[in-house]
Amino acid sequence: MSQSSLAEQVNLTVGPFKIEASRKNRRCNITHGETIETAFIKISEKTCGVEVEFKRINERSFDCGAWNLLVQFSEASRGALLMTFKNWGVTIRVLE
Repeated sequence: MSQSSLAEQVNLTVGPFKIEASRKNRRCNITHGETIETAFIKISEKTCGVEVEFKRINERSFDCGAWNLLVQFSEASRGALLMTFKNWGVTIRVLE
């Protein structure tokens, strides 16, 4: 699939989580549907944050214990983002 044929914005739901991924803005927003807590993942900056704590595991990985969420950035400057929702057994891969 060519990069130009990928959707600009994708909205997904995993368990109580609503995920909005934007290729144009190079970020994902996550909202927990029960607590309404929010988080962002900035793909270009390889950072995570807002209302829930993300602990840096290494240069490209973060863990959010409260949500049992693992975030991993690709080594490539414009590579993929992986979000693993451990309680749900689901990994989402966002291509840039």
